[in-house]
Amino acid sequence: MLLENNYLNIIHMKYLSLTELNNWLNFYYQHPQPELTANAIASLSKEGYLADDDTQESLIFFLSFIFRTHGDRINQWVGDLVNLPEIEQIVIIYALWLANTTESQAYLTNLSPVSSATIQEIISNFQTDTPPRVDDLPIDHPHILDLLWAAFFATGEEKYVLRIISALSQANLGNDLMNQSIYEAAKWSIQANVNEHEKVRLICNEQLHQQPEDIVLILQEVLK
Repeated sequence: MLLENNYLNIIHMKYLSLTELNNWLNFYYQHPQPELTANAIASLSKEGYLADDDTQESLIFFLSFIFRTHGDRINQWVGDLVNLPEIEQIVIIYALWLANTTESQAYLTNLSPVSSATIQEIISNFQTDTPPRVDDLPIDHPHILDLLWAAFFATGEEKYVLRIISALSQANLGNDLMNQSIYEAAKWSIQANVNEHEKVRLICNEQLHQQPEDIVLILQEVLK
């Protein structure tokens, strides 16, 4: 039964330290440890990240990649966590929806009858909605950059960094305040991640020979 012994299992869940949790999230692509997913979710709950508006969406997209790659482990990872506070359950449920695998869909189908009315309605709405792909999201707000970084941290795929680099183009700015915010967030985040991730630095170095001049000048500044 889906909820059987959940409370006892959550009590005995091994929490990750903040350092371990941050390393798992930010360097997953370097050293994938899918076996820590349940522990990481419990730790994200303990530290308040699953309930934090500023981190929820990035975590949803990050976890969706893990669920998509390891669909056969979904029941093992989240079956013991359905007694989380409702707002935190919703984060995991959205990640499962975005994963869009046979296993994630089956889990949501089985979860619905034993869930609150709010969660039942969310799962019901999924039946008529197509999950968005981060690859297809237009960069029309700084928070999209966070989702692209989440995708990179989960997969290590260069295409997500390239999309962030594209937001550096001066041609997009004009007098538009939103575009200025996106540009500043892109530049700041690339600078931060160049210093933390050698792969990001290598990608930026390679793009010095491929990007338009306006972006090249910014990358040269970032790479100093």
